[in-house]
Order: sequence, then structure tokens, then C-alpha cells
Amino acid sequence: MKIFGGTPILIAIGALAVAAGAGLVVTGRMAPTPPPERVTFQLPWTHSAGYAGFYSADRMGDFARHGLEVSFLTGGPRRDPLATLLSGKAQFALANGAHLIRSRSEGNPVKAVACIFRRSPLVFITLAGSGITHPRHFAGKVIRASKQNTATLNALTSRFGVDPSQYTVSATRDLTKLYSGEVNVWGGYSAVSLVRIRQTGRKVNVINPNNYGVHFYYSCITTTDRLIEERPDVVERFVHASLREGWPRALRDPEKAAALITSYGTVVDLKIQTGIITVMLPLIDTGSGEIGWMEHDVWRYMADTLNRQGLLKTAVDPRDVYTLQFLNRVFGKVAEKS
Repeated sequence: MKIFGGTPILIAIGALAVAAGAGLVVTGRMAPTPPPERVTFQLPWTHSAGYAGFYSADRMGDFARHGLEVSFLTGGPRRDPLATLLSGKAQFALANGAHLIRSRSEGNPVKAVACIFRRSPLVFITLAGSGITHPRHFAGKVIRASKQNTATLNALTSRFGVDPSQYTVSATRDLTKLYSGEVNVWGGYSAVSLVRIRQTGRKVNVINPNNYGVHFYYSCITTTDRLIEERPDVVERFVHASLREGWPRALRDPEKAAALITSYGTVVDLKIQTGIITVMLPLIDTGSGEIGWMEHDVWRYMADTLNRQGLLKTAVDPRDVYTLQFLNRVFGKVAEKS
């Protein structure tokens, strides 16, 4: 061995230090970087601003930094996100709280690990001048509501003595029926339907279930009991990238977040999509608790409401429908046990 100004021992130590700094093992080979874990995420609808935080986590590299490669599956009126999850075609899905409780009552091992909309985005919209300004006025009316939203509608009207038999529910998606008077009340998301209606210049009345004590969770990050038990690390990484990084960034800069939608090959009106994110902000970041946080009282209220309406196959313990274990880890909290 040739020695240039040092001893063999010092040279050997220096070589090991260089190797360590360069990420090499002692043999001189690069330390292997594990490939990202591939997971699939089922959305309930087509690409839109309602999922902006997940797009931000994807396109800005948050999922990748947590060792995940996430593929999005779009949904629609004929695709049940939970059915895709249960079939094994997706590891995560977005589902409304009521849908999740009903599925659990049917024996399906699905569970919420976080909820994006901590205040219901569902509102009931009537045209100004219609005289329909309160849930009491719903009797005798035609009300547009999707199948997933009828539980909220019935819970709202029952608070004021209006029975579901007193109004007609329509599942139409044609907004012109509201304008023509064929539909009297339009049940839709404030971040979508309300934005679109107002952009036509029409004046409206907005009846918000949250104002009457009707609180339902929407857009819950859902997975299976099996994944929670066997791969809790994957669940935690997905929740962390979504809630600590993706969603806060999207809410800080709605315009930039809206622009990300086009990267999934979807043509959108960026002005409308930016407006949607702006409207969503107080429903997601409520100022009470962290983004995605869940409360037992809300889950219990939803389960009791669905049970009273006869919508559950069997009674459900709300603690079987959600878990706080990943939110506690991600946000460094020790809250109620779930």
C-alpha cells in the first residue's frame, strides 16, 4: 500500500467517512433506496377542486417523500367508492359519513381515518322570491337530493315536524329544473352547486343544515380494517402527506391548487374551481382542531340519526366506524381513544 502523508489506519478511516457521507455501504455500493409503495385512491366523482389537497400532495411530492406512489381512480353516479375499496382495487377511498355507517351496518370492514369536510358542504338552495327560506317550508315541495344526502335532508326537516312523506325527492342533476320551477329546493354542495348558480347572476336563499344543528361528516378518508391492522405505516404516511402538507398548501393558495387539476388531463374552468376551494376553506379548516380531525359526538349523532330513519341494517357502534390512531400520530396528540 502506498502512503501519501499518512498511515494506513488514518486513510482507512477517511475512506469510511467519505463512503458514509456519500450514502455508500462499506463495500462501496450505494445504499439501496426502497421503491415507493403503490397505492390506489378511489375518488367519489370526476377530478375537481373538491380533492385539491390530495392533488397538491401528489404533484408537489408529498406522497413521494413519504414513500408512496398514489394513483387516482375517478368515480361517478354509478360507482360506489366503498365497493372499489372492498374489492381490493383501491387501498383508500373517499366516502361520506352516512354512507360509511350504512356500509358498516351491512357488515363491511371499512373505517374512516380522517374526514376532510368537518362541516357539511351540503346546503339547500332556493331562488330568491320563492318564499322558501326555512326547512318548515319544505312540505309540499319537490326537493333535489342525491341518495347519499337524503339522510341529512330527513334529519333537517324532522327537526321542524316535516315528515319525508310530505315532500317529493328528485335525484335530477339538471340545474335548469330549479330555474324553471320544476324543482323547488336544490340540495347540493355549497362548493359546487352554489358557486355555479351564483355565477349565473341569480339571487338565492341558502338553507344550511349546520345552522340547525345537523352535522354530518363528508369526504372521509376511508380504508379497510385489514390495511389498518397489517400496514398501519402505509395508512399513517398517506394521512400525513394529505393532511399535514397537501391540504394546508391547497387552502393557502386556491388558484395554484385549482391549476393542478389540469395535470390529470381534465379540462376545467379555473375561475370556478378556485372559487370552489375558497368556499370549502371554512368547512375543512374550521378553526377547531386539526384538518381532518373527527369527534365521537358527531359520529354518534350520525349513527343515531340513520338508525332512527330505519336506514341501518343493524345497529352500529360509532367507534367501529372510525379511528383516531393515525390523526393522533400525525399531529402528535393523545385525544379520545377510538
